[in-house]
Amino acid sequence: MSVMKHPRLALLALLLAVVALLATACDDNPPTIGILEPDLGANTEASRLAFLETLKDAGYEAGDNVRFHRRNYEFRDDPYDELAGYLANDKKVDFFFAMSPEALEAIAKVANGKPIVYAFAGGVVNRPPNALGISAPSSASVDYKALGKAAGDIMAQLLNGIPLSAIQVPSPK
Repeated sequence: MSVMKHPRLALLALLLAVVALLATACDDNPPTIGILEPDLGANTEASRLAFLETLKDAGYEAGDNVRFHRRNYEFRDDPYDELAGYLANDKKVDFFFAMSPEALEAIAKVANGKPIVYAFAGGVVNRPPNALGISAPSSASVDYKALGKAAGDIMAQLLNGIPLSAIQVPSPK
């Protein structure tokens, strides 16, 4: 049976090919980043906004080609572990951004090897092998915006497909 003898079959095949091409061209499932932060204070806000702005400058815009789910510990009865579990299990995020040592510890328990980027003031006790980031000693002179920018640089590299092991941690500027 020749396709030329059956123009409807040829048209149907062409239509299916176009639909398949459009389906692969449209990415309706962009990567998702789960953000776990300690509070709503000015320092957290400065760090998160710098993180988001750095990703935007790298071509990652919320709603267009990346999604964000944020959980905040302040004024909540839920412990960090439950908030991290919500991001990992309910929202099924692809990447994590931990904004405190407690957030890093909680996310490490549920990340199942997914990359974790962190930035905060305070020490990192045990950095999991799937985590990379920057921390500064706690002091009044911490540049939280620079911490967020450095974390955004790391996350942008991950989103660009660079393996965690190949990423150099930028120094905060």
